[in-house]
Amino acid sequence: MKRKTEGAPPPLVVLHGDDEFAISEHLQQLRVLPDFNLNISEFDGRKAGIADVRAVCTALPFLSPRRLVVLHNAGGKHAEGEEPAAGKSGLAAALVDYLPQLAPFTTLVLLEPRKLPENSRLLKAARKVAGHVEHYCVVPAKEEELAQWVVQRARAAGGAFSPAAARALAAAIGPEPRRLAGEVHKLLAFVNWERPVQPADVEQTTPAAGQGTIWVLVDALAERDARRAHACLDKLLTHDALQPLFEVFPMIVRQYRLLLQAREVLDSGAPAAELQSALKVHPFVAQKLGVQARRYTLAALEAIYARLAQLDVAMKSGTEPRTGLELLVAELTA
Repeated sequence: MKRKTEGAPPPLVVLHGDDEFAISEHLQQLRVLPDFNLNISEFDGRKAGIADVRAVCTALPFLSPRRLVVLHNAGGKHAEGEEPAAGKSGLAAALVDYLPQLAPFTTLVLLEPRKLPENSRLLKAARKVAGHVEHYCVVPAKEEELAQWVVQRARAAGGAFSPAAARALAAAIGPEPRRLAGEVHKLLAFVNWERPVQPADVEQTTPAAGQGTIWVLVDALAERDARRAHACLDKLLTHDALQPLFEVFPMIVRQYRLLLQAREVLDSGAPAAELQSALKVHPFVAQKLGVQARRYTLAALEAIYARLAQLDVAMKSGTEPRTGLELLVAELTA
């Protein structure tokens, strides 16, 4: 965050990055300020032109000291397949010229759902506006960063998470800040803000907690740790209605399919950084897959995937699923 002045609402706010939840929170903090009252206007930069924005920015606010104007998609990029409306192109370039002329009673918010590059003319022009505020909002890409986000979110809400509980929730939900925030609040309410949230609380109240256990199960299988692998499988299979038995097997199959694809990428000589684009997953997930794929050879993963296909046929032909999965774990950890 870059902030030039404190006190009155700033004349210009730039919100950019892929964290939609953080951006929406910053925007809501502005919307509720009494300075604007009902003088709030919003535009979509893919449809609005500079004339639309300028007309509202220069209109005197009604019964309040300031006017708030929010410009979504400030870069003016049009949605795929859409044609720019007549006279509506070149919005970003027009904004560069207009920003020095902002009315003293207006707060203009430029919102872009991606990182604006440092060489962006729009960003450079915005940073020249005295008193501007800039928030670069990015979803944490690493597991430890996401767990720290949980800890900080809980602290801001007046509660606490143990480090292990924060890691468990981060693994369960993944890089989805809006869902994570909801789970943090729910868990703090569950313990009534009387004690730190523990891993057992996450397991008990978070439906997706079993997803995190999948990572542990795969690690245990790779290390041939039979005791830990059976404990993880048992935890998945006893998740009552939250993790029905027939949801567990597809989770395991998906995990090994991704690991097989990751191993193929790594064996091709491609850098680990290319896993994200090759597998079309979030950096957070790509990092985990890279670590786990290195625990296996390609041949081992192909054999496991073939065994999963056999088990799928067997379960559909009458084999009791729990028995089939327990035998699979026993085979892979022998």
